[in-house]
Amino acid sequence: MSLLHDVEDMYSNIWSDQTKNEKKRKWAQIKHTSIDKGPPNGPDLKILATSAKLAQDEVVELLTFDNDFILFADEILNRFGISIKNGWLL
Repeated sequence: MSLLHDVEDMYSNIWSDQTKNEKKRKWAQIKHTSIDKGPPNGPDLKILATSAKLAQDEVVELLTFDNDFILFADEILNRFGISIKNGWLL
């Protein structure tokens, strides 16, 4: 959980970045919510924080069907070095 704040910060940066509006709109549509309700939260952030901690010492690939990760795979890779694998493409 030591990197939970870093994960929250990454999503906060995405939400404040106007160049990411298309990704945020797509996320909101898939999640049946609005961008104004804020970025992903809850258990998914703990999963990502745990993966980020592991990625400090080894290569981490996260297989997921969750669009909280899939749609922001580039940002996750750049920030934490975690490669997101879209389970829907298997």
